[in-house]
Amino acid sequence: MASFGQLTNAFIKASQETTLAFANFNFDFSIVKYDAPAEYNGLGNTLSKRRKQVAEDGPVHVTARKLNALFRGVIPQCPNLIQAYGLRASQIASLPDVNPQGLAMQGVFADHVGADGTTIWAAVTSGKETVTIHLLACMLARIWNREQSLSIWSELVEQRKKRLQDLVAGPEVALNVSDLTASRVEITKSQIDEWDRGARTWLQAADTAKMLQQTQFRLLTDNISLPVSGKPVVLDAVLEAWTKALQALESLIKGEALQVNDGAVLLGLSAWHIYPDIVLAGTNEYIKQGDELVHPGGIVTLGLTNRKSTDKGVYYGGTEIAKRHAGVRESQVSFEEFMFVVIGSILSGWDAQDLDLSAQLGLIRAFGKAVRHDVQDNELPPVRGIYSVLTNLSSLVGRYAKAKDVYKQQITRLIAFGRRRCSNFLAPPSPPSQLLLPAFGLVKFTTLMGTFKKKKHEGRIRLLRGWAEREMLPDFTSCAIIRYNVTEEDVLLIPPGPGQKPQPYKFFCGDSRLAAIYVPAERKFPRKDCMSVSQLIRCVQHGDLPLPQISIALRVMASSPPYQPYVDSLEAIGTAESIYSKLPGAKVDLQVTSKRVSEANDPETVGKHTFALCHGTSIFVASSLLTDPIDKVPIIPVERIVGNIGKPGLAFLISPSTPQVRKVDYSSWHAISHSPFDGAAQDNFPATSFHLSFTGYEQAMYFKRQSGRDAPAHLIETAISVYDKGKWVSDLDIIKASGCWVKSVMYDCQHSDEEKADRSSLGPIVTVDCWEELLDPPIENAIVRSHKNWTARLATAALAVQMGLHVMILPSKQCWKCLHIEAASQSNILQYHNMDEDEEGVCCSDSEDGGGNSGSETYYDIHDSLDGYERDIYSFTLRAPKASNEERVKPRAILIY
Repeated sequence: MASFGQLTNAFIKASQETTLAFANFNFDFSIVKYDAPAEYNGLGNTLSKRRKQVAEDGPVHVTARKLNALFRGVIPQCPNLIQAYGLRASQIASLPDVNPQGLAMQGVFADHVGADGTTIWAAVTSGKETVTIHLLACMLARIWNREQSLSIWSELVEQRKKRLQDLVAGPEVALNVSDLTASRVEITKSQIDEWDRGARTWLQAADTAKMLQQTQFRLLTDNISLPVSGKPVVLDAVLEAWTKALQALESLIKGEALQVNDGAVLLGLSAWHIYPDIVLAGTNEYIKQGDELVHPGGIVTLGLTNRKSTDKGVYYGGTEIAKRHAGVRESQVSFEEFMFVVIGSILSGWDAQDLDLSAQLGLIRAFGKAVRHDVQDNELPPVRGIYSVLTNLSSLVGRYAKAKDVYKQQITRLIAFGRRRCSNFLAPPSPPSQLLLPAFGLVKFTTLMGTFKKKKHEGRIRLLRGWAEREMLPDFTSCAIIRYNVTEEDVLLIPPGPGQKPQPYKFFCGDSRLAAIYVPAERKFPRKDCMSVSQLIRCVQHGDLPLPQISIALRVMASSPPYQPYVDSLEAIGTAESIYSKLPGAKVDLQVTSKRVSEANDPETVGKHTFALCHGTSIFVASSLLTDPIDKVPIIPVERIVGNIGKPGLAFLISPSTPQVRKVDYSSWHAISHSPFDGAAQDNFPATSFHLSFTGYEQAMYFKRQSGRDAPAHLIETAISVYDKGKWVSDLDIIKASGCWVKSVMYDCQHSDEEKADRSSLGPIVTVDCWEELLDPPIENAIVRSHKNWTARLATAALAVQMGLHVMILPSKQCWKCLHIEAASQSNILQYHNMDEDEEGVCCSDSEDGGGNSGSETYYDIHDSLDGYERDIYSFTLRAPKASNEERVKPRAILIY
């Protein structure tokens, strides 16, 4: 008879086998969904329909559920932090500058506009404790770059699964089905990448919303070095830092005071955008931040030393890793802030440690004022692109002088960063024989002497006398003599005074051909070719060097060969500045300063069909995708949209090489009328909409750096699809098509109303009033009626080009008399005569065989597309052989009205 113990063991074994078999099922993590806590509804209400659907039912929801299962057992209870974070996220999402809502004018990107809170919503609908895993992602994203974070996440997942597997296999612990299931969960690299991307894009949006608080917090903690974790195993180190931060902020939010001796807490405060009041122990200074999410009493004390601490490892604030955060870790700065780094780079070569920063900046401001001074001298070379750069730098110096408190500290540190780290950013190190002189070479006496007109010696004498009286000792000034209009000899015989015998005097400084200071030959005064930067500043301050002379000296510098790399870099920065000025909110990553400006280049693999670039919270879009096709293309043909397409890293969106078009349905003939045009301006395409879809093709881009498992950028093939009433019509390559259509010239004509409305001279024109009528186009000239609907006008024009039709874009108010005159003046576009059937046709192509099917030069050539069919269509000649039943004769022109 079996004993009770044997029966028990058999039962346990059977249970384990059953449970193991159950765990091997492919568990669908997406089927579990919770209602979000009320505190997060403000965020949820601002999410686009597409993002909300992805968060609740898409792959990111599955990732959230898997991570929840994997780490649920180690998440501490922190209900107050979860509640507070929801309120903060909803508060940030309510700010229109940070989280704008998609508008029709943003076209195909409307669903992708705004701060991307997809991963937060996926977390709260996967169980509110999952929010803490999003908080972990924010901590990692704060101090590690994307490639490093992905490696850490991979280690975390694998080590956690291994630990759960060991736990389940151990005999001393009761079998837990959830642990067993979690130990076998599969989280792909792409899922981890998407989770990390969501944290990074949210951090950028939240940092923007809380810019003042974030800046103040960094300034307070920059000089504090506290260990984040000293554990050697990745899982242990990350779990320790994460749980410490969660528990500490839970206490602070409840109103408990906290003495911070751990870098993990500072990291959590920075990454989660919670701002308790702070006391600096060293000075006993109290910094009130007034965060309503922190109950009274929740105060952080910083600066107390923990004598017992012997931790070694990752530090917050002291080592290279932490400097990325505590100093200028948010390496993406505004272009204005980047220009302060440029100022620092300029000052790094001035060797003016004896001067305070304000004095050096004052000289830059003087340079800016000088280049605005108009010097009328045709013999002088142009100032080139440095004109605008120096002008804008001068304006920035003025803002620096007026800045206060946190902002002034911030830009002071950016200037210091430029001086420390960017000395070779503008130009390569010069050999000793060609060292670039400081202050753009204005410290050189010969340069300054040459800025005055040849016979106007008063200015040169004043400059030399003022400089000598301020900078030289009395025993020098008492014996020095200024001479002008002399030879180039270094030694002259000069009488020391009236009636005295000439004595030998040697050249000391200046320009011996124009004006110079000479000293007695027996005195041991070394020759001086340049003054110091501080001396130059005093010359400017005392008026010895007027603004016109500074401007002329800068012109001389701009044309000097040794300064060409420097000038070219300033011109490049000026060009970038003109671009960024049209892209409000766009950022510059300070990593660009790791290379000289002259070494910057575009990745060769980015094709001409790239229509958008996405990174962080910015989508940079070709302007032609967002405007009516008749509109003038701006000088900077790019616009920035606050948003994200949901792809990690740097994403270049490219169109498919052969966009797909819906096939013509033979049963749709009854829906096609192609009625004669009656002159009415109508919009018959009101339900037209654009949508983005990814084809699945991606190509990694390394920018000449092939190391590492994770590419920093990708080419992503993306279809711009046009829909009508929710039904797909076609994919479009708008960038390519926009180079093919012709825009009608918009005249401010004096024609009468009768003449404007007279269309008789244009010949027969039929209408295209629906997508079926465009997909199966008429053989006559046709006009697409999508009046004042820029989306439909853009879509119909692009599709017509892709179909091989010849497209002209008309303005919203068209004078038909002007169109007749315009067409008649361009014989290669419209020929205004009727032809008999036996009359020789005229080919509109420049090529012998009428070929050519791309570009504006052959835009009106329909000869090869019709294979020589001869037919008279008013004002245009078609030539084609007999067509088979499957071939359709295409119209000679499509007008978009």
